[in-house]
Amino acid sequence: MKKGNKMDRSLDIVFKDVRVIDGTGSSAFQGDVGIKGEKIACVGSLDKHEAKTVIDGKGLCLAPGFIDVHAHYDNVLFYDRVNFCKLSQGVTTEISGNCGICMAPVAADSVKRKIWKTFLERSTGSKMPDNIDHYTSYDKYFQDVEKLKIAINVAYLVGQGAIRTAVIGLENRPATDAELECMKALVRDAMSNGAVGMSTGLIFPPGVFTPFDEIVELCKVVHEYGGIYTTHMRNEADYVIQSLKESIEVARQADIPVQISHFKICGRQNWGLSPEALNLIDQANKEGLRMSMDMYPYDAGNTPFNFIIPPRYSQEGTGKMVQILKDKKNWPAIEEEMLHPKEGWDSYLLNAGYEGILIMSAPATKDAVGKTITQYAKEKNIEPIEAIFDILVKNGGQGVAAWFMIGEEDIRNIMRSPLTMFGTDGVPVPEGAITHPRIIGTFPRILGRYIREQGVLSLEEGVRKMTSLPAKTFGLNTKGLIKEGYDADLVLFDAGEIMDCSDFSDCYAKNKGIRLVMVNGRMAIEENKFTGQYAGRLLRIQENKKEEC
Repeated sequence: MKKGNKMDRSLDIVFKDVRVIDGTGSSAFQGDVGIKGEKIACVGSLDKHEAKTVIDGKGLCLAPGFIDVHAHYDNVLFYDRVNFCKLSQGVTTEISGNCGICMAPVAADSVKRKIWKTFLERSTGSKMPDNIDHYTSYDKYFQDVEKLKIAINVAYLVGQGAIRTAVIGLENRPATDAELECMKALVRDAMSNGAVGMSTGLIFPPGVFTPFDEIVELCKVVHEYGGIYTTHMRNEADYVIQSLKESIEVARQADIPVQISHFKICGRQNWGLSPEALNLIDQANKEGLRMSMDMYPYDAGNTPFNFIIPPRYSQEGTGKMVQILKDKKNWPAIEEEMLHPKEGWDSYLLNAGYEGILIMSAPATKDAVGKTITQYAKEKNIEPIEAIFDILVKNGGQGVAAWFMIGEEDIRNIMRSPLTMFGTDGVPVPEGAITHPRIIGTFPRILGRYIREQGVLSLEEGVRKMTSLPAKTFGLNTKGLIKEGYDADLVLFDAGEIMDCSDFSDCYAKNKGIRLVMVNGRMAIEENKFTGQYAGRLLRIQENKKEEC
């Protein structure tokens, strides 16, 4: 890649002789792309144009910046403003506030606020913003985000988990009419201040305690603002079809677009269900509903380790759950619920098995980190179920695990759907700790392993799913295409080389093949190094929609 400097010319930057993959899904073409300020100024043959900087892209592909539709950057951006793991894989915009988890609104009531802060700290494994006690509205949170110098664009969903906790706490009961009105007011506040929609995490408290009708009523408020509903469904394993039908019914009753978060088929006993599930989504769209999904290209997920315990034991908080686990008399009944879950609860133990659970973080039992439950139990000469309870008790309910429970054929089937987008679903961790390799490898892995090596998608279709499809789905009106007037968020990469290198033993290994990443017209990554340019910004989505009107 060669650069030449020519001052006082009509364009700031020209990408010369690149293979342009414009994000529409149309065939790539050879050409030039000119940048002026923060915008794409022209596309085509620019031989008669001059620029301050010319980048020779011969042999390389130029695509719109990738959009991570399932991120958890809610609190991370306060202490990691570069977000290198995203930028370095070509992500220039991400959607956070997923799975019902977000920083705002927090309760005015100090008890409920403490409950949510504790949940956030244990579910994200990271510290909270200094001002979180003041985030009683989404606007207050957004005001602090707007003050930050960040290197990536961010948009946010409002989390139903935060909203319900602010009003009800973690109680396992329906909302009263008055409480429901309070929750609707909080959704309305978030949407009017720029949230793109609302998310739920229906597998863990308080989402798991939320009845269907309550979700519909909140989604009707989101509908008023043209927003989207994204959901970590109640079950992704034995009851995945039933959970999907519930999500489709929300779309129908609330008249709202619905995005299925990190869509997958969990548990070996359920592998092969993806065609039936995808057919349900296709039929819903033929009815006129608006269903879509996102996914990550790995056979393992990861969550806080305490999600392995049935949620009813957490309705008074993680501390109470730990107290229950300290009494060994409770173990047989809890184990029975984990192995034979009731009421459709998604049991990670049943889905992954002891040998498929990898401990990634456990501060008080560091000798368990990097080992499966089977391995750790063998080392300690105890039963695997005892190892689970032992780790949870000694760590006060803290810790993170990876769950190997997804089949490759289902991954490929879901990836092929024209309605599928991609998300990392990852949270960064301190240096030396273990996290899921998806945090840095998701997009290069799709482009390298699944597109170049396996041919699951064409390159053009894969890029469409990473760019224009999520931009349209989430209302990012000036992103996702290489087109005149669009934001100059761009990725220059080598299609023959691009590949992820990270795994669970080296979760932050740098990717191969990405030459340059541009955010709003400024170079953010060059040859896997951050340039020091903080060109990202908070995107208040509803404001964008109002401007469009």
